[in-house]
Amino acid sequence: MNPREIKFNQLRREPLLEFDEFIEQEEFYIEEPPYEEVQDKTKTTLHRSRISWRFVIERFQFTLLSYSGDQSMDKVLEIAELALKDLDRHKADFPHKTYFFWEPDSFQFLLWCLSFVALTGKTEYLSTITRMYGTSPEVSGEACMAQLFRLFNVHDIPDSSEEALVFPKSYQHLYNAIKTGPLEPNKKEREESVKAYLRGWYKGMKDCYWYGRHKRPVANFFGYWSLEAAMVTLLFNLDDSSYNHLPYYPKDWVEEARKQGFDKSLSKDKLPPIHIAFPETPCPVTGLWQSNLTSDVTSLKEGETMPGPIQDDNETSYFWVSQTS
Repeated sequence: MNPREIKFNQLRREPLLEFDEFIEQEEFYIEEPPYEEVQDKTKTTLHRSRISWRFVIERFQFTLLSYSGDQSMDKVLEIAELALKDLDRHKADFPHKTYFFWEPDSFQFLLWCLSFVALTGKTEYLSTITRMYGTSPEVSGEACMAQLFRLFNVHDIPDSSEEALVFPKSYQHLYNAIKTGPLEPNKKEREESVKAYLRGWYKGMKDCYWYGRHKRPVANFFGYWSLEAAMVTLLFNLDDSSYNHLPYYPKDWVEEARKQGFDKSLSKDKLPPIHIAFPETPCPVTGLWQSNLTSDVTSLKEGETMPGPIQDDNETSYFWVSQTS
C-alpha cells in the first residue's frame, strides 16, 4: 500500500469509495473538458447541448467525488465553484435547456444547484439556477421546490395551494423542515425533520440515476451525500449535533461553510430579491428582465404587461427573471 492510499484510507469521507476507483475517476475528471466540441457548429444543437450537459454534470460529480475522498475543503470548494461556473456557461450557450421538477433526476439536480450555492456562498448564480427551473402551463406548482426558492429570496416560483409534493415519499420530511408561515415549526422540530429525512434519504433516492452505483462494477461511484440536508441546516442555522453523525450528511462541508461565513450570506437581508413573472401578467417591479428560455433581455416598468410567448414547442413555459444589479 503506497503512501497516497494510506492517506486516502485515513481521510476518506465516503466509506464505500475504494482508492482505485477514486484515482481512476480523479484522473478522468481533472482533464479540462474539450469545450471546442460544444462550439462545433457542424453538429446539431441537440448534439452540442448534450455534450455541454455532460461537462456540467461531470463537474458536479467531481465535486462530490473530491469530498468523498481525501481532498481538503479548499479543493472541494474550488471544484464546486467550477461546477457552478460551468452551469452558467451551459445556460448561456443553450438557454432553452431546463430541468423539470417532476422528473426525479431533475428535482435532485435542482437541489444540488441550490445546495452548492449555500455551501459555497456563491449566491450570484441564483439567477441562472432560477432560469434553469422548468415548468409547463399544464402543470401546477410544487410546494417543496417553491419554498426552497423562496428561502433564497426568489419570488413567485409556482406553488401548490394544497402543499402538494411531487415526490412525497422522498421529500416530505425535507418539506417539513423548511416550512414557514403561521404554523411553521420551531428549530427543534426542524432538526427532527432533517434527522428523519437523513434516515430515509438513500431509500428515497431510488429513482435517481446514481442510486446503487456502489454495487455496480465500473459505475463511476462518487459517493452518497444529502447536500440538501446541509443546505437546510445552514438556511435555518440549525444545531446539527443530533444528526451530524448520520450517514449521507456532509458534516465537514457544513463546518467549513460556517467557518467561512457562507451561512451569513443566506439571510434575506443579504440576498437581493429575484422575481419571476409569466407572460401576459403585470410586471411586479421596474427593471431588466431576462427570458428563461432565450437570451432575450427587456426593460419593463411595474404594471406593464410581460411579453410572450406562453410556451415553446415542447410546452415548456416561458417566464421572465428579474436581473439584480
